[in-house]
Amino acid sequence: MFNESFYPTPPDLVKQMLSQVKHLLDAPGLCVLDPSAGKGDILMCLPTTVNKYAIEIEGVLREVLRGKKISVIGEDFLRFSGKYHIDLILMNPPFSAGAKHLLKAWDVVAPGGTIVCLLNAETILNPFSGDRKMIQQIISENGYTKAVGKAFADSERKTSVSVVMVVVKKPAQKNIFSDLQEQITKESQKLSEEFVGRDKETTDIATYDLIKSYVDQFKLIQALFIEYKNFETQLFNAAKGFFDLKYVLKHCDDNRKTTTNEILLEMNSRAWNIVFEKTNMSKILTSKARDEFHRSQAHQKVLNFNYSNILEFMSVIYENRAEIIKRCILDTFDKITSYDEKNKSWKEGWKTNSIFFINKKIIIPVCSEPINHFFWPRSNMDDLFGDLEKVLSYLSGKIVNTPTLDAMRQAHKLGIDSTMTDFFYIKMYKKGTVHLTFIDESLLNRFNQFVAKERGWLRESGRR
Repeated sequence: MFNESFYPTPPDLVKQMLSQVKHLLDAPGLCVLDPSAGKGDILMCLPTTVNKYAIEIEGVLREVLRGKKISVIGEDFLRFSGKYHIDLILMNPPFSAGAKHLLKAWDVVAPGGTIVCLLNAETILNPFSGDRKMIQQIISENGYTKAVGKAFADSERKTSVSVVMVVVKKPAQKNIFSDLQEQITKESQKLSEEFVGRDKETTDIATYDLIKSYVDQFKLIQALFIEYKNFETQLFNAAKGFFDLKYVLKHCDDNRKTTTNEILLEMNSRAWNIVFEKTNMSKILTSKARDEFHRSQAHQKVLNFNYSNILEFMSVIYENRAEIIKRCILDTFDKITSYDEKNKSWKEGWKTNSIFFINKKIIIPVCSEPINHFFWPRSNMDDLFGDLEKVLSYLSGKIVNTPTLDAMRQAHKLGIDSTMTDFFYIKMYKKGTVHLTFIDESLLNRFNQFVAKERGWLRESGRR
């Protein structure tokens, strides 16, 4: 059913693993990762107060984990590059690659964190490779092993492999900065050749230097934030028995219950937003496509913000640009026509607008309040006009010099109610509505004809 490395951990063996770290399980905000989580047999034995994270290579099993309310943060652990604060790793990795998985876990676990790992006993008894020798050194300096015999002989999926349990604790961090900038620079240099070798289509979306600067800055912020949280924990421990530091800090930060990983996820999402806004992705993706990406992120938990994911995402966008542009045109058409008087998606409609085509003049309820001393557009208007400008720019080949909303704001600042842009004559009314009249009727016709063709519509009688 699943890959040949899938051996669910027997319940008795899970109990033995947890017995090695029972003193940790009641710690507030404890974050635990199983990087080869399978069906979640290990994580589901943890207290409900623990923050549970999983990585799993099998798609079906990832859905099983999500059904159990476990946060899935990756697929292939050996390729995982996410930045999370992980206090404890409980793992039953593939027997054939246990050494590599344990070394990866050593990199991932937070300073001061603990790993409990099941390995083929041969990994420890026969240290013929560099990886195995490194593991022996880590164990000798930071932990111990415990033989558990043929623990899978009578399990759900049987094997006669002799197993050993490794328990190691990573030393606490000593230096708050840890040469982070130097680390990031080295990684950037290694990956630069990969970007330069990409097709021109990818670099048309954004230059390497631009992406490099965003990723470097993000990684530095992310790494320093983790350092800050590690030292914050030490600060609270130092204050124990002296005074209630939490009470003192409550007045500074009412969101202290937010976990490190929740903040890191939010930071990751904001970093993707920056790339959407500051690169040419914004010229191709509509607000709806962008929102769909973020909804997908919320379900999948996260698409890590790193070079390979950004480059792959840009490549996918370029390869599917024709379909993306088509969706952009159709989505924008639907938004504009939603303000027709017969369309029930808007409480107030206007006869000037139509459901099945866009007239030369359209009426948009830009502001929720009357336009008097202030011009406060509704929150969705930036997206609406941004998408409309993308469509008209694509259909006409023109570059947008003055965004429509900016032109309105400038007119209001000057005390006038009329203005124009590359595409529209604009008239603003005090009740908050704005009338847009297309300057180029042939452009409007191309817009309507594109939608009619895609949807197989016939134009209304008497209109061509």
